[in-house]
Amino acid sequence: MDDHDKLKKRQKQARDHSRSTRRSSLAHTTLRLINTLLIRLGSFFSSPFRKAGSGEKRGEHDLEEVYSPIVGHTVALEETGYKVFSSHILGEGVGIIPDKSYSGVYSPVSGTIKTAPDTGHAYGIETKSGVEILLHIGVGTVKMKGKGFRKHVSAGDHVHVGDKLADVDYRAIKKACYSNVTIMTVTNSRKMEEVIAWEDINVDVGTPIIEVTH
Repeated sequence: MDDHDKLKKRQKQARDHSRSTRRSSLAHTTLRLINTLLIRLGSFFSSPFRKAGSGEKRGEHDLEEVYSPIVGHTVALEETGYKVFSSHILGEGVGIIPDKSYSGVYSPVSGTIKTAPDTGHAYGIETKSGVEILLHIGVGTVKMKGKGFRKHVSAGDHVHVGDKLADVDYRAIKKACYSNVTIMTVTNSRKMEEVIAWEDINVDVGTPIIEVTH
């Protein structure tokens, strides 16, 4: 085989490898889209809290879902108007514009309450697997000093997904000229394999809105 034939053979092998890689990438992307669709459909056709605090497997990693704590519509962190969150300094996550006709705020995961200030506007929860969730109700609401918030939990309490954390008067927040967007992040996102947040969807309490792989 002369040099010209050898070159043609290497070029053919390179083209075949490229086609194989593209097919593999397309198959992976398709499977991921199907999985995403199934997750979203599951929130409508299953019970409100599916596999609470679950440990589904994704390859060699554990998959954990974080559920919506309120009724509303999700938005990107960049749309919350809260720089410390929109910059992702406090982890990956999502904002939720609340439906003001519902006052309850519920635990998005099962775990231990790590922080629950008297102001009632924020809650830190750590799951058994070590995922750290920060739930922040409103922007600037710490200045309300607890007015419009009624806590149902304290630091050290163990909660199950769906347990009520607080009752919130969203109208009082708006009346005080603060944003009522509720923000939820995985504060230790950098330690996770992957954190995916579902943006621009309508949610009920118990709809999966963050997917954590660790």
